[in-house]
Amino acid sequence: MGIESVLQLATLLVTGAAAFGYLNHRWLKLPHSIGLVLIALLTSLAALAVDSLIPSLGFRAAVHGVLLEIGLYETLMKGMLGFLLFAGALHVDLADLLNRRWAISMLATVGTLASTLIVGALTYVGWHALGFDV
Repeated sequence: MGIESVLQLATLLVTGAAAFGYLNHRWLKLPHSIGLVLIALLTSLAALAVDSLIPSLGFRAAVHGVLLEIGLYETLMKGMLGFLLFAGALHVDLADLLNRRWAISMLATVGTLASTLIVGALTYVGWHALGFDV
C-alpha cells in the first residue's frame, strides 16, 4: 500500500467520522461516542447486506484486501493506541476520580485477582481435560 493509499484511507476515515458526527449531532442527538459507534455499526451492517444482495460488487474482497495490506495489529497497537488512550484520558474528571479512588482501587484489584484466578483455574482444568499434566 503506497503513501497515496494510506493518505486516501486516512482521509476517508476522517471524513466519514466527521459526517457521522454531524448526523449524530443533527438528528440522533446521542452522546458523541455512542452515536458514532451506533452509526458505524449500522453502516457496517448495511455494507454486509449490500454485499450479500449484490456479491458481484466484490465489496468483501476489497475490504479484506485493504485490511491485510495495512496490517491491523501494527496499525492499531503501534499507531493508534497512544492516541486512543490520550483521547480517553482527556475525558477523565480528576476530581471525580479522586472522590471515588477507594471504590476504583478495590474494583480494579478485586477484578484483576478474580480474572487471574478464573483464567488460571480454567486453564488448569482445560489442560488436565486434554491429558496434560501441568
